[in-house]
Amino acid sequence: MPRKGVISALAEELGVLMSEDSSKRKGKSLEKVAKCLSKLRIALYGSAVSSPVSAEQQAAVVEELIRSADAIIPSLLSLLRDLDFEARKDTGLVFTALIHHRDGKGVAGGMQYIQNNPSILGSLADSYCDGVVHSQVSEMLHQCVQHDELCQMICKNQNVYYAFFTWMKMPDFAVCADAFQIFQDMHILHPERFALFMQDNPDEFWKHYRELFASENFVTKHQSLEVLYNILQKHEYRAVRAHYLRFGKNLATTMTYMADDSKKIQYSAFCLFKMFVLSPEKSPSVRKVLVLNRDKLLRFLQSYQLAREDEKFTAEKETLIDILDQLEE
Repeated sequence: MPRKGVISALAEELGVLMSEDSSKRKGKSLEKVAKCLSKLRIALYGSAVSSPVSAEQQAAVVEELIRSADAIIPSLLSLLRDLDFEARKDTGLVFTALIHHRDGKGVAGGMQYIQNNPSILGSLADSYCDGVVHSQVSEMLHQCVQHDELCQMICKNQNVYYAFFTWMKMPDFAVCADAFQIFQDMHILHPERFALFMQDNPDEFWKHYRELFASENFVTKHQSLEVLYNILQKHEYRAVRAHYLRFGKNLATTMTYMADDSKKIQYSAFCLFKMFVLSPEKSPSVRKVLVLNRDKLLRFLQSYQLAREDEKFTAEKETLIDILDQLEE
């Protein structure tokens, strides 16, 4: 079936499934949708037994798909749970080809389509925690955050942005870990965008982030420390970093986790702790916490070891010890 025929057939069957009397033909239509998605995936990516698909061929398929996107993309997302596993995987691959496509003039038509239809991001967010479709939805969201324009949409739709904090506290490992990965990637890939967002919304952002620190979930505790450190290291977050390092209560929380039973949590907390000690401009509250706990901190640093000997780590500890020794009350 030519690509136009596949796309039109897919749109037709999705239309049937979305109609009021879909129950009469649901099983048969779902089978037809799955077959169309399989053919569309082969048209986009090729198969083990077909010739490789050229960039020009893939572009032609995607451009035809964009022209029919209104009839296809929202319906696929709405019906994703009803599709079988292979069809859900094919939906994710079609979505990926669509969102990353640029035409001969450099116009990102698929990405623009999602910009013009913000409900698509909302649909992905709404179904993120559904265990049946989580794997595919998570990957589609991951593809979305590669684009600064779509991250701008996430910043504007704060319901989607702050949904990440709910997901990052979920007990399901995949839901929680994937949320942290997407959250970190979008902040690392688009630092100017998210640094500005965090500066404009400091109270709300840090309220949500402190809730992550308070979690009893091991993955949440560990990743909240590690991801924050990875973000704050970047130069673009220097104002955000300065804000965080100004508060003694943030230092106290970090020090609590340095005493955790988990070596991973200890080390992630230690990395944040370094930022407080190495900061040349310590606020009175941070200085007070360091001075009051100096003896305990020195004993900890002198005995703290990694599983493997590391010269850089040893040098860092010596620097921290020197700074704490010389810190004036």
